Amino acid sequence: MYKLIIEFRDIEDLRRKLAELLQQLGESPRLEARVATATPSTGPRGRVPIVFDETVRDVGSIAKRVARDFGIDVEVYEVSTSVTEVSRGGESTLLPIKDDLDVLTWARKLGAVLVTGDKKLARTAETYGVKVVYLPPSSVVSKEHYVIEALKRVRDLVAGER
Repeated sequence: MYKLIIEFRDIEDLRRKLAELLQQLGESPRLEARVATATPSTGPRGRVPIVFDETVRDVGSIAKRVARDFGIDVEVYEVSTSVTEVSRGGESTLLPIKDDLDVLTWARKLGAVLVTGDKKLARTAETYGVKVVYLPPSSVVSKEHYVIEALKRVRDLVAGER
């Protein structure tokens, strides 16, 4: 059984969100073109796609370095409300979002592990069938420690699938 919770301000906002959801569930070609850089979950080269929500920002270079130390190959994606199209940002790919539904859609579309500090988003993601690493930022002392702990959990999650 699945449960879908949609928060909305008014009927027009609900209609817009439902239309977006239906379009995304229909595997829209427009969305497909925007994900041209995507790799499947643990793809042919063993690369693990990871989507970091906006809990921490600019983690691409740290994540790439830590992942190498852990012996895993990652493709880092960061979601952002301040970009309007998919773009490269240093060592990561920036993904445009408006709300949590967009975060979930990207993670699902990319076959990625979602790293979030938002408990509500983490629960919803699990219901949506997305692999999640829930890590509140208050549980670590710095951005570097956040990335290290998140990648330890990603490594364990991926190792458990093999």
